[in-house]
Amino acid sequence: MDSTKRLSEVSRRKLLTMAALGAAAAACSPVAQPAGPKTDADSGGAPVSLTFWKPPGQLPEGENKFYADLAKAFGSQHDGDKVKHLLVPWNDAFTKFTAAFGGGTAPDVSYLILLWLNQFGSAGALTPLNEIDKNLDSTLSGYNESAVGSARGPDNELYGLPYYSSRWVLAMNEAVWEKAGKPELPKTYADLAEFVKKLTFDKGGRVLGQSGFDAKNIATYGLAWPGAYEIQANYLWNYLWAYGADYVSEDGKDIGFDTPEGREALTLMRQVQESGASTPMSLYADPQKWGDLIMTGRAGVQWMAPPTVDSFKANPKTRLKVLDLPSGPAGTFVVGGVGYLCVSSKCENPQTALDFIKFVANDENTTKYLQQTLLFPVKDSISGEAFSTVTDERVRTFLNDSLPQGASMRLTRPLPYNAEQYLAGEIANYVSGQKDLDSMIEAASKQIGTMAKNAGM
Repeated sequence: MDSTKRLSEVSRRKLLTMAALGAAAAACSPVAQPAGPKTDADSGGAPVSLTFWKPPGQLPEGENKFYADLAKAFGSQHDGDKVKHLLVPWNDAFTKFTAAFGGGTAPDVSYLILLWLNQFGSAGALTPLNEIDKNLDSTLSGYNESAVGSARGPDNELYGLPYYSSRWVLAMNEAVWEKAGKPELPKTYADLAEFVKKLTFDKGGRVLGQSGFDAKNIATYGLAWPGAYEIQANYLWNYLWAYGADYVSEDGKDIGFDTPEGREALTLMRQVQESGASTPMSLYADPQKWGDLIMTGRAGVQWMAPPTVDSFKANPKTRLKVLDLPSGPAGTFVVGGVGYLCVSSKCENPQTALDFIKFVANDENTTKYLQQTLLFPVKDSISGEAFSTVTDERVRTFLNDSLPQGASMRLTRPLPYNAEQYLAGEIANYVSGQKDLDSMIEAASKQIGTMAKNAGM
């Protein structure tokens, strides 16, 4: 099995959705701890040992070998210092990190997603990196601003260094587009709503809107629109952000889309669903089944994780094209998930720990990791060369064409309650016609207010 297949199924989804799903466990965060040292303890000149915990970005064999080799290389350049890497499975990573930080046994260096970073950082369990190295902020040019800003505390303390990112891409099946006569590609979300109608065909070959079109026997939907939260979490907020709205208010105590802009974005989503150009949101209950729609030509356009070599092997004739991110009145945005490298406040050698983080995250070593995992960089100094070793030209082209969209990446809000999953469900109720807009907004506003209050906001 290609080493990226399991990554596509697990790691990308985990990086983007675990933050929201882990919010329910926010009450388990460690108690506040005193700030840790900013310089290394006196080792008498002997090599120091660090521990490094990380959920995997690839299959365990490749992950363990990569960091074993990296630890060895670091030691050879850093006075023989040692780093012990521990792979922490995603399914219980938050529980293990919480127990370790709360029990005083935290690893020196951790890989944390944004929600965890904010919870542990605000509890005093992490040492701000820019307090270990006062000049660190001056070296962050070229990093995605949203990724850096989201890792800062109220006093500009930087709790983690962005390492790599995951995001989904709006892709098109070229054969479906050609069948439709190659209509002009969409530039805005309003364009996209019309574009996908032209890519919707019944089993008789008739296009949506054509006389005799059979809506009960669709061969190709113009747009795949899953109702599963695990999938929607990767693109749903793009629409709101593009129209200048958000899913929660600035203070996190109410919804952020009860505005003319938010209502306009939501209305457009419903219009696409009602037009018949998108899949019924309940087409599949299993999130895994949605991934085949665009590869098999059952859908013309779909938000998707970058395809793997295996997915093209299963569909050898499929040709995919990366579409430009659609824009709205407020611009273009894409939901991103970012992982961070952090130092524990209990670390006795924070300077060495930060040196290790810088070594792991330098361009050369990050590029090597991206070549194995097909994840995305978080700084513009890493170019398409990161994917130069990908042997399948279709995968390589897809990744390279997706790379510039990282400039539009935006992270979701780290909140002490699970707003995203609840709101995705409410929005799905509206888009699918189960609720009218006013009723959905009223119910969502009330529930978010309750959730925020229960979370102590």
